[in-house]
Amino acid sequence: MLRDNLRKLMELPDSRTSAEIRHYLLARQLRRDKEFTRKVASALGAGFLENTQQVFGKQPADTLFILAGGTSVNELTQQHLRHVRRHRSIGINFWPIHSFIPNGLATETDNLAGPPSRSNVFISEIISGPAYRAHLESVITLRPPFPPNPNRLYNLPSKIRKNSFIYGRANVITRSEKNLKTDLARALKATVQSEGRLSVVPDNGSSVVRLTFLALAHGFKEIVWVGVDQDPKGYFWTSPPIKVEYQNAATLFPRKEGEAHSTSSAENRQFSNDFFLRSLSQAIAETTNCRIYVSSPTSSLSDAVPVYPWPNSSSGGLR
Repeated sequence: MLRDNLRKLMELPDSRTSAEIRHYLLARQLRRDKEFTRKVASALGAGFLENTQQVFGKQPADTLFILAGGTSVNELTQQHLRHVRRHRSIGINFWPIHSFIPNGLATETDNLAGPPSRSNVFISEIISGPAYRAHLESVITLRPPFPPNPNRLYNLPSKIRKNSFIYGRANVITRSEKNLKTDLARALKATVQSEGRLSVVPDNGSSVVRLTFLALAHGFKEIVWVGVDQDPKGYFWTSPPIKVEYQNAATLFPRKEGEAHSTSSAENRQFSNDFFLRSLSQAIAETTNCRIYVSSPTSSLSDAVPVYPWPNSSSGGLR
């Protein structure tokens, strides 16, 4: 009863005091997870993320493309990819299934006992190829639970392993949709003020959310969500007709058309990412000098997030 009453007081809408308490609790949780992440990295013998320059490089850049797995990825032409190549990019999880090699890669893993997972082996083989060894600059991995199992990390070539880092996360405190944008605005201001010196980011169980916070800390002025569709159409490698080069991946990592995206459910997170990402883009537009875009009007988020103005595109999007 007492705990429920305290939660109600902490979630009072339009209360500056309640908002400050939630922000304090988030900051405390971020500090705690930083130490936990450092412990995990040490146990793995892995690098610990200290600064966003380790992810995005030291050279200044204005635009970052975050490359996810939605079917709108298949709308990208060689002209679009050449444009992405002129900027910075980071792929998420299974992105190496695609032929385009980004500057960085963001991965997740677990601490289950035993040998590497099937997905670990599959992606490790791609990354170990000559193209990735020549062009991939960095890999960041979300810290797994403790104690970690080193076998569950990607098997990286030595050159890439030197630029591989573990980072952490902490969920936002509020559970109220009415308070989310206010809390995100406070978190965004603190993130921008960090000037890239951070190891742990606010989260809602989403790689896109975490990478967006890292990008804001680094100082990007434009962030483009590519393949962040939040729809039931499947992945770019499972979208029919399945391309020859995707057939092996589609067999190993299937997702039926009509099956909801895993992050669209609020069952294992504070909010559905359908709602969270819309709120995040709005808070960024109102709080920072950065603009968030989706790459295609076919993304379900395009009702709330503007479509990126690709060069030589009269429609302002991929189509």
